[in-house]
Amino acid sequence: LSRGVDVEAIGAELTTATIVNNRFNGADTGIRLSGTDILVESNNFFAYEDGIRFFSAVSDTRIRDNTFANQIADSFSAQLSIAAVSPGENNTIINNTLIDGADIAIKFEGDVDARTGAINRQGPNGTVIRKNRIDGGYNVGISITEATNNTVIENNTIQNLEGSLNTGIK
Repeated sequence: LSRGVDVEAIGAELTTATIVNNRFNGADTGIRLSGTDILVESNNFFAYEDGIRFFSAVSDTRIRDNTFANQIADSFSAQLSIAAVSPGENNTIINNTLIDGADIAIKFEGDVDARTGAINRQGPNGTVIRKNRIDGGYNVGISITEATNNTVIENNTIQNLEGSLNTGIK
C-alpha cells in the first residue's frame, strides 16, 4: 500500500472533507491532504513512513485525537508523522498521540515552486499545535522551518526523544 487516502483534486481545491475512525497500517503515506476545511479525527497510523502530509496550502484543517505508532525508518528520506509542505492558515493539530517515531513528529516547511524554482517561505500562519503527546524514538518533536505569524504551540508533552538532534521544538 503506497497511500491510504488522497484528499486532493487536479486543478481544483477540495473543501469540507472528513476522514474519521480509520486504521492505516503499512502505508508509505497514510493521508495526503490538499484543500480547506478538512477534519482528520480518531484515526490510527501503524507501521507507516509518513502519517499525514499536507500539500498545496491546506487551510482551516483540524487534525485531532489521532494515534501514530511504530513509524518505519528508511535511509532515503526523513519520516514525518504530520508534515505540512507549503502550509496554509488556521490549521489545528490537537490532542494527538505520537509514539515510537523515526525522525520528526510534527513539521511545517516551505516548498519549492516546480515551475519557477523559487522557494516558498510561507510558514504556518494562525496554526495551533496543542495538547499533543510525543513520546519516544523521534529526533525532533516539533519543527517549523519557515516564517510564521500568530502560531501557538502550547501544552504539548515531548519526552524520551532519541537520535542525534534530540530536540523538543526546533
